Amino acid sequence: MVRKQRADGGMIKRITSSLFYSILNRISEGQFKPNATDFYLISKRVAKVIATNFPEKTRFIRGLIQTIGFKSTSIPFSAPERLAGQSKYSLYKLFLLSISAIATFSHVPLKLGIGIGLIFSGFSLFITIYSFAMKFLGEPFSGYTSLIILMSLGFSLLFIVIGIIGEYIGFIFREVKNRPSYIIERVTGQKQDD
Repeated sequence: MVRKQRADGGMIKRITSSLFYSILNRISEGQFKPNATDFYLISKRVAKVIATNFPEKTRFIRGLIQTIGFKSTSIPFSAPERLAGQSKYSLYKLFLLSISAIATFSHVPLKLGIGIGLIFSGFSLFITIYSFAMKFLGEPFSGYTSLIILMSLGFSLLFIVIGIIGEYIGFIFREVKNRPSYIIERVTGQKQDD
C-alpha cells in the first residue's frame, strides 16, 4: 500500500518523509517507493524466504519486501484522519527508524570517514603552506607552525583510518547479516538421484 496523501500527517511529516526516501534511494543499493507503508499482502513463499534467508534481527520490513526481487504491485490510497487516538511514532521514533533503515540498506555512512579525511588533508595542505609562509614572512608564535602542521596532518590521518575501519565494519556487517546473493525461483530439468 502506497499512501498518496494523508489527512492528518502535517507539513513536517510530509517533508521529512520525502527527505528520508530521497536520501535512502541515493545511498542504498535498492530503490524504495516513497510513502510505502507497512501494510502489504505477501505469499507464503515470500514469507518463508524472509523468515529463512534474512536472519538479521534489525529489520526494515518494508525495505526487505521491496528489494528481495519478487513480482509486486502497489495500491495507492488516501489516508483519512484518525477517528481516535494519536500516532505512537513521534518525530524522534521516526528518526530512529530512518537511521535503522539507512544502516541496514547502505554502507555509505561508514565511508564518511574517508571523505572527511580527504577534506581534512586538503585543509591540512593549505594550513601547511600558510604556516610555512608565516614562518618566513611573519612572526608566528614559538612552536605555532609545527603544532598546526602536526595537528592538521594527525586529524587527516585519523579520519582516513576511521574510514578504513568503517569499510571493514561494513564488510563484517554484510557477512553477519547473511543475506542470500540470489533467490532461486524454481529448478527445472534436475535429475533425481537414485
